[in-house]
Amino acid sequence: MLTTTNANRKRREEISVPKFKALITTPAVAPFKMPAPATLGVRKATAITQGATVCTLTGKSVRTIAANATAANVVRSIGYAERGVTVAPATGIEVLVRVGFKWRKIAQG
Repeated sequence: MLTTTNANRKRREEISVPKFKALITTPAVAPFKMPAPATLGVRKATAITQGATVCTLTGKSVRTIAANATAANVVRSIGYAERGVTVAPATGIEVLVRVGFKWRKIAQG
């Protein structure tokens, strides 16, 4: 039997996965449009230096996102992105989406 916490987690994952299924199955290698609103994270195989640009979000306005210093292969949350926003990751950056309590890769820069 599922506890309330596990049931809630399972439900959040069920809601988010179908919207991003195509990107989770085959991560984008070029700028892509967000199919649904979500919290995004970034990760890099090597360390990210302080203030390094990790991606650009283009919607009603253009937002260049820089990250704090981050160790190699550690996910850094960069915040919420709306549906329809174009996400362009920097070279070597992986973009991940928060699905329930997990991060899933949806793009590679």
